[in-house]
Amino acid sequence: MSARKCSSCGDTTKSSVPFCSNCGALFPVGDEQEIMRQAIGASFDLKWVIIGALVAIVLQLGLLGGLWSVWGKKILVGEKGRSLLEVNLDSVSPGWGVNTGGTQLRLIVKPDNDGVNTAQTVMSVTFGGVKADRFHVKNLAVVKRDCAFKCANQVKALQIYVECMKPCDPPALADEDKAVKECKKACDAVDNDEKLDAEKKKKAKAGFKCNACETRHRNFVQREWTCNKVCPKQKKSADAEMHRCSMCKKAMPTYEARAKACRATVTACWAFKEDQGRKAPPKMPARSAFKTDAEFTQAMKLHREVVAATQSDNKRAASRERKQLRTRVNVYTPAHPNKVGHVPVKIIFKSGEELVRHQGFFYVDPKNENKRPKIEKQKRILHDPVRTGGFWILLLLSCVFYFMGGFIVGRFSPSLGMKEPLTAGIFAWLAFEVVLFALGAAGSAQMFTMFIGAPAFIGAAMVGASLGERSAEA
Repeated sequence: MSARKCSSCGDTTKSSVPFCSNCGALFPVGDEQEIMRQAIGASFDLKWVIIGALVAIVLQLGLLGGLWSVWGKKILVGEKGRSLLEVNLDSVSPGWGVNTGGTQLRLIVKPDNDGVNTAQTVMSVTFGGVKADRFHVKNLAVVKRDCAFKCANQVKALQIYVECMKPCDPPALADEDKAVKECKKACDAVDNDEKLDAEKKKKAKAGFKCNACETRHRNFVQREWTCNKVCPKQKKSADAEMHRCSMCKKAMPTYEARAKACRATVTACWAFKEDQGRKAPPKMPARSAFKTDAEFTQAMKLHREVVAATQSDNKRAASRERKQLRTRVNVYTPAHPNKVGHVPVKIIFKSGEELVRHQGFFYVDPKNENKRPKIEKQKRILHDPVRTGGFWILLLLSCVFYFMGGFIVGRFSPSLGMKEPLTAGIFAWLAFEVVLFALGAAGSAQMFTMFIGAPAFIGAAMVGASLGERSAEA
């Protein structure tokens, strides 16, 4: 709106008409278009649209920054994390363990589409606020302890086997067998002699020491059974312990390399891949191995099918290995003394994002280590930004800011009507929605700003423009 001073009577006319409201004298105009413009008012001026939108959005973003400094992201983001962050903690396995710590877990995460937040970008893992040790460093100590235990078992198993085989010398067994048979032969002859009565048989057996012979025979049978049945099993056990010890020592450089990389870079501490058994494609036999061309052609066809199947299996195995590196976070639980019950599990990524699973792990008393606990998860009301006072302060004061922007447009723009404040309100609201989208506002907050905030903001801008026009005309 504009105010013009009459050159005839000197009175000021606060209106868009091209004549003086006091004496009726026409104001000087340039051309017919200017006359129509002053008579009915210009319909649209982009400059005032931009000014009104900037007033509203700048004040609104300033308020958002101030509220964010007080409430933090709670005014927009729920406890589940950013709505744009497509990453989730799918499972914790196993879900319980002793509160003394040391339980090895696998946390399966669903990476985001951009591949930013994966198991290979984890910085730390906490259980109920207690930070877990770096996995590969901790795992190296555990593997060394297990390896020492296996190698100690190997020594014990070898000692048991050696002790078992001491009485099993073949020549000694043969001599003992011969002596036992001769002893038994004399005693059996006395038993089979029908001419001797019981008393004489008893005296004859005492002379041949048949009781000692019977004991010697039983001992020999036991010794022979031990050598033929027990010692071979001891040998298998010793071989198995020896294999475990050798395999442990063979794999030790891999664990040491992982621990070294973990000490150098914290993001290399939580993920590793297990060999999925990729196979080398079989080789085609030479032509000379086949009698006819038909057999050779059939063998080539079969070979191509086997190679294709092997390559397909290897691709799937490689895909599973890559998935392990992206999705599987390995961790040992930290000690949480005197804690019995659920604790939240939090993963912090290199990007700064935090992934929280409430009631993620259940601590039990060491006395009940071998007894599976009865875990009852309680339904927990998650934080909703709409329930935060800062969110409603943002909505209410935003309406005031849109009202101010609309009032400025209506008061100072020479145009008439509601096109300018309506367009300015829509532009400012769209800009605000883009900011919310970039900040990752929760779905409930975005729904409120769309279906309640939009009509309230734009309506406030139009009300302000209407009052601004009236003040200009007054």
